Formats: sequence, C-alpha cells, structure tokens
Amino acid sequence: MPEPGEHERVRSVLHTYARAVDSGDLERLASLLTDDVELRRVDGPHEGREAFLAVYRDFFASPVEWCKHLVTNVDVVVDGGRAYVTAYFQAVMTSPDGAWAVYGEYADELVAVDGTWLFHRKTIDVQRKLAFAG
Repeated sequence: MPEPGEHERVRSVLHTYARAVDSGDLERLASLLTDDVELRRVDGPHEGREAFLAVYRDFFASPVEWCKHLVTNVDVVVDGGRAYVTAYFQAVMTSPDGAWAVYGEYADELVAVDGTWLFHRKTIDVQRKLAFAG
C-alpha cells in the first residue's frame, strides 16, 4: 500500500510538466525525466531524454505565443516504485495565425528514483483539435 500522499506527489508531477511546457522551461521539464524516458505520440516514439526534449525544443521554437494546459480526471495507481497514471488534458494555444484548443488523454508510467517520481513513459493521445474564430 502506498504511503498517504503518494498519489498526490505523482499528480504533482503532471502539473509540473504542464507548467514547464506552458512556460517554455526546458530545464524544469528535463528534471522530470528518466534518462531512458519514452514519449509516444501520433508521430511515433521518441526514445531517450534528448529525443523527448527535442520535441519540446521544437514546440518552444514554434509560432505558439501562449499556451495553457489543464490536466484533470487524474487516476493514479502506485505499485511499488512505479506509478501508472491516466488523465484528460486540454491545451489552449495562440499564435499570430489564430487560436485553438487540443483535447486528449495522457497514459503515463512514472518511476520513483531516490524518492522522486519521474516520467519513464509518457503517451499523449490527441483526440480533438478545435480552432477558434478570430
């Protein structure tokens, strides 16, 4: 049985991830990853810390001017030193060309390393993208 508060510590990693992406904080994002992390998206797997971070370097260099993620319906199962997490997300973004919202689900696996929860696998399943009229 996980210690009380362990589920909240895992949820906090998802919230820190969202804030790091929204603020363009690559260093903070890197602090949440194992060396052998895998990011799974529609464009295929990105294996290893540098491949994971390259996806976000590209995003931070894109025309997106503003981004805010909302993470909700977070379900955490802790099994020893691993945590399995599912959650819904919404990301609202703006660029000089307009605004849109992206909706989907995360399916993540985190591992405890020296008492800190880190992403070992992050799966991002984008299910809808809605453009806003300007």
